[in-house]
Amino acid sequence: MKAFGICVLCALSAAGCATKSIQPDSDLAARNLESSLGGRGVEIDDTWVELIEKELGADVVNLGVGGYSPNQYVHILSDYGTKLNPEIILFGFHAGDIRDDYEFSGHMTNWKMKRVKTFLYSKFVTYKFIVLGITRIKKADDRQNLKESVKFDNGNLSFTFFGLTKTYEPENYENKIGENITKKNILEAKRISNEKGAELIVLIFPNKEQVYWDIFKELYNDTDKYVIDYPTDMIKMFCEENGIKYLDLTPPLRERAKKEEQLYFPIDGQWNKRGNEVAAEVIY
Repeated sequence: MKAFGICVLCALSAAGCATKSIQPDSDLAARNLESSLGGRGVEIDDTWVELIEKELGADVVNLGVGGYSPNQYVHILSDYGTKLNPEIILFGFHAGDIRDDYEFSGHMTNWKMKRVKTFLYSKFVTYKFIVLGITRIKKADDRQNLKESVKFDNGNLSFTFFGLTKTYEPENYENKIGENITKKNILEAKRISNEKGAELIVLIFPNKEQVYWDIFKELYNDTDKYVIDYPTDMIKMFCEENGIKYLDLTPPLRERAKKEEQLYFPIDGQWNKRGNEVAAEVIY
């Protein structure tokens, strides 16, 4: 079977681009293994994955799925990625993956309880009213805790920020659980890569708030309780301790931010065309 040069596994390789299928060999035919989300303003040919492929002159297979986290990517790597016999596997990490891994694992481990709750909800009116009441209270609390959006525009940069989540609180109990799950997934990706003779590289993707932190922290008065680089620093330390190669895109993107380059969409948290270009330059 044909060997592909690089296999990409990360949600940010899929988000914000138009859908396009690849044509692997017959046993994987008819599967759309490239991008998923469409209509956010970046064409497939302008994404960092496609730009790298052009520079290398080698096949780069994008298995990215928007909204996925390391939990799902380990399965994609095992079920599909290994069949492509890649030389290099780029395994993406984004700060939000910690919470995603935590929540996904919770859904998986509590599926039996969810079935019981679903049964009670459908059969007993009293239980249903209790659940609806609790849900309304939680939503009211969430609305009170939501931060108002803040707009920033200096003529060169234009952003709308929405505050930060618990993802950037190192001592948060749920984050600690999510950390361990994410680390296990990366170790499993390393094991699978080693078995196939491929080189695993963890790509660390910063979000908009991290890259433009100097601007963001001036707009909100409660940033002291957050450690903005906690998720990425945690993963870097973990990779170093386990002999896993990684590339942190945060420093080079911050350097561009200081030059007032707009690398993200004003509202959305995805890279714009320029952001994809810079990411491709750094990765290549």
